[in-house]
Amino acid sequence: MWLVYGISFLAAFFISNILTYLAIKIAPKVGFVDMPSGRKVHTEPIPYGGGLAIILSVSAVIGGVVALATAMSASPDEFGLGELMTAYAGGVSIIFKKLVFAGAGAAALMVMGILDDKRGLGAVPKLVIQIAVAALVVYAGMSVTVFLPWKAAGWAITVAWLIFVMNSFNLLDNMDGLSAGVAAIIAAVFFVVALETGQVFSAEILAVFLGAVLGFLVFNLPPARIFMGDTGSYFLGYVLGLTAVVFTFVPKEKETTSLMPLALPFILFAIPFYDTVSVVLIRLREGRHPFDADKRHFSHRLTDLGMNKSEAVAAIYLATLATAFPALYLYHLNFYSLLGAVVQALLVLMVIAILEHAGARKKRDA
Repeated sequence: MWLVYGISFLAAFFISNILTYLAIKIAPKVGFVDMPSGRKVHTEPIPYGGGLAIILSVSAVIGGVVALATAMSASPDEFGLGELMTAYAGGVSIIFKKLVFAGAGAAALMVMGILDDKRGLGAVPKLVIQIAVAALVVYAGMSVTVFLPWKAAGWAITVAWLIFVMNSFNLLDNMDGLSAGVAAIIAAVFFVVALETGQVFSAEILAVFLGAVLGFLVFNLPPARIFMGDTGSYFLGYVLGLTAVVFTFVPKEKETTSLMPLALPFILFAIPFYDTVSVVLIRLREGRHPFDADKRHFSHRLTDLGMNKSEAVAAIYLATLATAFPALYLYHLNFYSLLGAVVQALLVLMVIAILEHAGARKKRDA
């Protein structure tokens, strides 16, 4: 399986890298660029198209894997497959329907993102499309399981979760390399956990996703030569949020705990959540609409305290690693250790909040 993961990762990386480079050359010629404005940090037009490169790369590689697995499953003897690979190839056909529905949702988000990047869409149309995409996922049989007698509760939580994560990564896309880098860190940790728990299909999709994001990130690190736009940021949240939905939360040890489905997503997504919640609270406190664009995000607040853009992005990368790292051994922990991992992530967020508050006060008093 390592060979499959490695080839998938490299294929996605190089396809994404090439498509991103082409987008840098083509996007300005067709007017697909992000113009500077008062609420943005760049001072010259930057091409869009990085998100499209990521989506097309993931689609191409996953499509190729599915086609190859289908052919192998139909004629396993001709390919000389071992027992594990035969089971893997056969398993792809079982989840094919879910992959089709997930792909349809990604396509809808891609179209929405392109229109938003090109013309600008209002919050309501985007929310309607996000709800429809999340509902499509639920219809395909992908939803969280909650210990309640109503299936509708799990469906509602799934829809709300996907909408929240998609918008979190969209809001996080406010500085060069930030949203893609954080997504790559979360995907890498998720990939290791998937391997540890034997979830081969989730691991495969994460390997492809990680390769595609890193292929784009080469051109998006400060100073960025291209942006992913809403086309990409919603897709990042969609893939990672959906991965959390379909993930199997079964500890390796015999002891079972209901905390695992809450602990793993929280510590992995703690920093995107912190950015989303904090910026919305700031806007509400100032009497503004929670979705008004501004420069009050976590990254902007770090630069206001004296960091340059690269330092702010690096600090958020490290904070993401600090909260997500316990996920690497989460499945070996008992209930109280799991609770400790959640508390650790909360403490990291509290330290960040205190430092931010003290720095802002000092700046006001200066």
